[in-house]
Amino acid sequence: MLTSRTSRDRGRTRAGTWIGTFTVAALAAFTLTAAPARASTAPPTPPSLPAPAAAPSDGRALWCGYYSGTAPVSRGDSGNEVREVQCLLRRCGYDVPVDGLFGAGLEAVVKRFQRDHGLAPDGTVSPGTWQALRKCGTTAAA
Repeated sequence: MLTSRTSRDRGRTRAGTWIGTFTVAALAAFTLTAAPARASTAPPTPPSLPAPAAAPSDGRALWCGYYSGTAPVSRGDSGNEVREVQCLLRRCGYDVPVDGLFGAGLEAVVKRFQRDHGLAPDGTVSPGTWQALRKCGTTAAA
């Protein structure tokens, strides 16, 4: 049974051995740092996507925040360039996931976008397609 400690009992262990304040602090620090990390059972949370920016009112091209260039992007590519394509397609009204993977499904949507906007439907997002995507994104959000 634990009882309240008196000033005479401070620093004394249950066995009656005296220990100093420094020892107590060192033991507490060791216990906190030496405790094994518990494995989390929750799945890792995916990185959050940037919020869509408001369309500029001065006619500037819009971008989603993943990539601002115009290098060609095609099937088999992955990364931020592909995320930018996917995000811009979503802003233009095309239902695609923003996962950064350019597969057959995204290629089909890019071809449909190109046909819808009077471009050659080759499935590659080249500078002309980038321009149309960014222009569509500004008019869709306005």
